[in-house]
Amino acid sequence: MHSEVKKSKYSLPNLIDGSIHAKSDLDELWSEIHSNSPTFYTEKSKLNSCGFWNVTKIEDCRTVLADYENFTSEFGTLLNNLGNIDVAGGSQMAVTDPPMHSVYRKPLMKALNKSSIESWQPKTKELCTKLFEPIFDGEEVNLSQITAAFSTATASMILGLPDEDRDSLTNYTNMCIAPDDEKYIVDGCPNKTLKLGHRMLFTYFSEKINERKKHPGSDALSDLCNIRYNGEPLSIGSLVSNSYSLLLGANVTTPHVPATTILKIADTKVYDDWFENIDSIHRSAVEESFRWSSPASHFIRYATKELQIDGNTIQKGQPVAAWIAAANKDASLFENPLEFRLRRKPNDHIAFGFGPHLCVGHVLARQSIAIFMEQFIKLFTSIEVNHSKTKRLNSNFINGYKELLIKAKLRN
Repeated sequence: MHSEVKKSKYSLPNLIDGSIHAKSDLDELWSEIHSNSPTFYTEKSKLNSCGFWNVTKIEDCRTVLADYENFTSEFGTLLNNLGNIDVAGGSQMAVTDPPMHSVYRKPLMKALNKSSIESWQPKTKELCTKLFEPIFDGEEVNLSQITAAFSTATASMILGLPDEDRDSLTNYTNMCIAPDDEKYIVDGCPNKTLKLGHRMLFTYFSEKINERKKHPGSDALSDLCNIRYNGEPLSIGSLVSNSYSLLLGANVTTPHVPATTILKIADTKVYDDWFENIDSIHRSAVEESFRWSSPASHFIRYATKELQIDGNTIQKGQPVAAWIAAANKDASLFENPLEFRLRRKPNDHIAFGFGPHLCVGHVLARQSIAIFMEQFIKLFTSIEVNHSKTKRLNSNFINGYKELLIKAKLRN
């Protein structure tokens, strides 16, 4: 196999290492990789039980994510599970290829259609007002905590989950997406943390699904329970894993976009420009927020046959990581990609993935973030970030912050 790998004189990082992502944003690193070795192979190491390919250019990432005949998701989609066959493959929407993928997707798309989402707008605005209350008195607050609460509350609204469960759900999902992080790790063991987070969420959703089967509602969890395949309802295991996937998806995207965006533009002319022209540029500014933050750093696929990418031979069965965060800073598509542009058009980012697995909740995410950012920008000015206490998540999957302390003043 190694004879097939093009060697690079450039020192290539092992991107599975969460500490690389925790030190700082990787914008400069992505630029260097794009210039020197945009597609490269990471050998087996103490951090990864098998080698894997990395693609960072946007066209290559689109190919890997969309071409399910050549790149399957059914063996797993995250580097944290590298070397293990995902037991949910073929029964969970995130790790199922078409046509079965569509069986799960269509009812959820119907539940999350634009008219349904618009009905939640008043509640979402009320939620923002409530969550912003600690900022009103000018004291230092952790913005990451506020955006995490916003994310879980939004997901709970959609799934029909009780308000009192939000804190525990936030903690369990963070254990699953950042098991290496010191804030969430259990007994110093990432694998134990991951398993415990999964077990707690799966137990929780098992109980909720049994409740929904007895007492259906008008929420996405009830819609899942109503799915039929060949005339038969989905198994409890499939319902649980898909509920878990929906919650995880919401908690990946929603909290880190506003936090990362506000950090970037706080107390700058860009922030003032957004406020002064919010009616005309808000939509494009929100899209730029998704491109800039790219909260889901990567997804992996497995090659179903030997094929070529960027002059490299990918062998059948080899995992390929499509680095979304890198693709969204690709200068071949985005002019001055390291510049935050409120009016960037077109903005063909892949923050929500690409192809059949495009995030099922992308309309909801866009609308939720649009409401959050509009409320925040209209309410607050003079944003001060305590950079000395800013801490990124130790995660190769989530591109975001666990500590982002800010002060702000209310507008007149």
